[in-house]
This record gives sequence, C-alpha cells and structure tokens, in this order.
Amino acid sequence: MSLKIEDIMVIDVKTADITSTITDIVKEMYNNEIGSVIITKDNRPIGIITERDIVQKIVVPGKNANELQAQDIMSTPLKTGSKDMSLLDAIRILVLNRIKKLPIMDDNDNLIGIISLFDLVRWTPLVQQMDME
Repeated sequence: MSLKIEDIMVIDVKTADITSTITDIVKEMYNNEIGSVIITKDNRPIGIITERDIVQKIVVPGKNANELQAQDIMSTPLKTGSKDMSLLDAIRILVLNRIKKLPIMDDNDNLIGIISLFDLVRWTPLVQQMDME
C-alpha cells in the first residue's frame, strides 16, 4: 500500500481574501494555532502568508500591520500539489522550492487541503516501513 497526499493532508485549510488586513490574518492564525493562511482572489488560491512572511516583511522592517493587506506581503507564485501525488513527490516540491507548506488542489484546481514539511517527515518512516513489508 502506498500512501497518497490525500491520506494525510489537513482538509480544514484557512483562507483569506487578498484585501484582508494583516491584523485579521494574524488573529486567524493565532486563534487556530496555525502557521499559514492561503490567500485567495475571487475564491481562487493565489498566494500564502506564513509566520516567516510576517516577521520578515512587517516586524523586522517595523511596518504597521493595521495598514497592510494580504496582497502587500503574501508569497507568490503559489506552489501546489495534487491529492494523488506520492509523499516523495510532495517532499521534492517542498525541498526544491525551499518552502514548508504545500496547498493541495483537486482536478478542477479547487483547494482541498494542505500538507507541511513536518507532516511529511512524520509520515515518511511509516511509509518506508510499509514498503518493506
């Protein structure tokens, strides 16, 4: 048996519109104990804001989060994966692009989940063990 991304992805993905304030996005991240929010335009995923974006683009330069919108600091272009991809393929995308979160899309380019590098590291030993049996 080979695990697919859809078997381990988180399906409750938090999103925010490109016009959302950074303050609202940070509150969403804090309230849900998450490290990223997918940014959408017309309900289509176009970017991501991570804790690192907030630190590097707001905190360190001393900008006011109340005056900024998601579109001002989001990371783009958004790298994505598919629900049918293998864990190894997802790891490859994350490592080659130096990112930690991978939004997962269905066949119609709808956001259906997200996977993190940590999730993949946690599952990889089990997959290796299953392959050996």
